[in-house]
Amino acid sequence: MEFMTGPDMQKRFLQEVPIWTSLQISPELRQDDPSLGLKAEQMNWLHHRPKLARYHEVSAVLQRSIHSALEGNVLPQQALDTAAERIRSLL
Repeated sequence: MEFMTGPDMQKRFLQEVPIWTSLQISPELRQDDPSLGLKAEQMNWLHHRPKLARYHEVSAVLQRSIHSALEGNVLPQQALDTAAERIRSLL
């Protein structure tokens, strides 16, 4: 585990954001990937998924509802209301 998450290995995965802050701010790596600063900044907005026993079902309901609204099949508020009702029935 230490090998895979160590700084040397993280440098190899520069397509993604390295987990090490020291690498995120490294001038050498930022020269290789000019968007690294922006990628690292986005890390401030990450959140873990909720710890729900039926998370995959809740997520699927949300995905379908949001997709339906994005396609213009339903109004956004209607999509959210429907999703909330379905999610309540799951929990």
